[in-house]
Amino acid sequence: MNEADEIVKQRAGEYGEPKRFFKAYEAICNELDGYRVGSPYRVDGCQIVLQMLALKLLRLTYNPAHKDSITDLKGYTKILEELTNDGKSK
Repeated sequence: MNEADEIVKQRAGEYGEPKRFFKAYEAICNELDGYRVGSPYRVDGCQIVLQMLALKLLRLTYNPAHKDSITDLKGYTKILEELTNDGKSK
């Protein structure tokens, strides 16, 4: 087994089976994109940050005790706050 195979196996143990995970993540991102249509606010990088938040939430849905994902959520929330506070999202 090569290094990439080992990483995929490890992540599957932490976050669930990759095909199922990415199918769910795709659905969430599609919903976020669809909901954004017609918004009076510019989203720029905010939409990407929201997708990263969704990724971390999905991972936490499978493994709520994964501390790194919790820390990442805090970081992405801070980034979103910084993006919206400088007027880029309006």
